[in-house]
Amino acid sequence: MNLALKRWVKYVAILLVVFVLCWQNSSDSTTVTNTTVGIVQKFSNMFGKDLEYSEHLYYLVRKIGHGFVFLVLAFAGHLAIQETASSMRATILTSFIMGNFIAILTELMQAYAFDRRTSFTDAGINIAGTIIGILLGLIYEWLRKLIAAKKAETV
Repeated sequence: MNLALKRWVKYVAILLVVFVLCWQNSSDSTTVTNTTVGIVQKFSNMFGKDLEYSEHLYYLVRKIGHGFVFLVLAFAGHLAIQETASSMRATILTSFIMGNFIAILTELMQAYAFDRRTSFTDAGINIAGTIIGILLGLIYEWLRKLIAAKKAETV
């Protein structure tokens, strides 16, 4: 399987996970967040910090989760698009448009998903995660090319 196809398969797999998470009812979504809070608490205990469960911690984990999911999605999408786009400008523009479209669409979908609701704050966090993911994709590709050039010089 060539690199472009591998990247597109990874991107679609992540995209499907994002849509499944967005389509959950509020009870399942809360369960995912509470599980993640528990994991954060266990990691903090490993480093000598005792984080007690609070609404603030719950809210923080939930919002960071939104940003992180869209960061990963945009990173994978950017790498897939980069393999098939005609130029870096086209890659960035397509990644930005697709990423933000999906970020907004997933929030709008929640209005129709059982007892969920849309949130402008979450949409903004999704978009911020998308932008950071694209930037990380650019840095990753730049570093990959830099390393390849260094290896070519030494051969």
